[in-house]
Amino acid sequence: MLLRAKSRLDYARSIHADENYPVAFGAALDYYNQAQNAYDKEDFDTAALLAQKVLDTLAGIKGMNPLPKFYIVQPWELTRDCLWNISGRTYVYNNPWLWENLYEANKSILPEPENPNLILPGMKLEIPSISGEYRSGTYDPDMTYGTYSPININK
Repeated sequence: MLLRAKSRLDYARSIHADENYPVAFGAALDYYNQAQNAYDKEDFDTAALLAQKVLDTLAGIKGMNPLPKFYIVQPWELTRDCLWNISGRTYVYNNPWLWENLYEANKSILPEPENPNLILPGMKLEIPSISGEYRSGTYDPDMTYGTYSPININK
């Protein structure tokens, strides 16, 4: 049972559960450490119960595409790209009012740093994490992403 728990924990780590599901992953890791200690003390029944808790805690963990860390600005005619619209996209902040996060993170690469209204097609904008959410890679329109939520990331 302990070997199954270790295997599930390793799998969870490989799909970034420590970043996408930090509470569940942390609890499972604590259960695993307790199970290992119980096993080392030859308390096999307790070790088995704790190993089962690892499996139960990680049962809902699944792989997902992380939210994108970068976005390539497209021509206005195609996507209506501006910081307001980009910020409102579900995979960015799901809220256009949060556009200033994009502006502050990318001010130094803007053609006119004091003008947040001037972004150009082809610019690679960084999408900073604003609530601890895990972000990686550049937005790909062919991929499916979760919806940003500051309370429960990537449902």
